[in-house]
Amino acid sequence: MNMRKCTIPLTLVVSTLLFHSVSWATEGRFSGNWEYAEYVTGSSKPYSTFEIKLNEARDGTVTGSYCFITQNGNRIDCSVDREENISGHVREDGQLAKIHFYSFFGAKDGSA
Repeated sequence: MNMRKCTIPLTLVVSTLLFHSVSWATEGRFSGNWEYAEYVTGSSKPYSTFEIKLNEARDGTVTGSYCFITQNGNRIDCSVDREENISGHVREDGQLAKIHFYSFFGAKDGSA
């Protein structure tokens, strides 16, 4: 079996998901749910999954959460209490948002 290590830093995943969301950013809405799964060659079970949920309020405030599970479920960075660990604000032009997040493993001050 050909097994790959998950080498995608969390900041890169969050930034990529936000970058690929330009189509809804142009509509002024940063609300939605997105999922990503990485599979090991020959396996139907994902090696890693990443889910992000964002909500943009009318005042441009963005809140949400992510859940990152990797190493076939042996490493889980999610809130069991549905705690929101993402916050930020949409710029005045409505095209980009400055987002801050923290890991449930204890890492603080992430930004995208």
